Amino acid sequence: YLLLQADGTTAGCLTYPAGNLETALLNCQQEYQLINDKQGIWTSIASADGEKKATCRVDINGTISVRIHPEDYLFKKPESWKPRFVLLDKDGEEIVALLPSVNWESKAYDFVLQVNEDLHAGSDPFIILHALHCAICSMWMLNGNMIPMVDINTDTLNNCQL
Repeated sequence: YLLLQADGTTAGCLTYPAGNLETALLNCQQEYQLINDKQGIWTSIASADGEKKATCRVDINGTISVRIHPEDYLFKKPESWKPRFVLLDKDGEEIVALLPSVNWESKAYDFVLQVNEDLHAGSDPFIILHALHCAICSMWMLNGNMIPMVDINTDTLNNCQL
């Protein structure tokens, strides 16, 4: 998946080299590995220095909490019939909305982004690409695929160069 600026330039990309959700590569100014290292938890690690940068956690109710150190975000599908996903900041303000559409040629989903202009400064590619990963996980769940969720008791491009 490519994240494009309004002028058509690439702001970042998200790829799934193995074709599943176990691992992903996120590239925006630097490369990060997004690894499903525990049941229902993805950790983003900077490829250059191995530093942990973010965590995505799928809860049993389908909401996904995103911690991009040191900020917390919530990713969810609002309760409506429309296929629309939102990333909210800690105050419940919508940062970005993702609207999926089927891409029949690639047998995948494309996403149209709606960025909150008032909070545009907080909508950097790193945050948006994590929201995209959450949307992809959500679409898998909505289509009946099993995403390993946290227990309640406890097409892509092969190479993306920026």
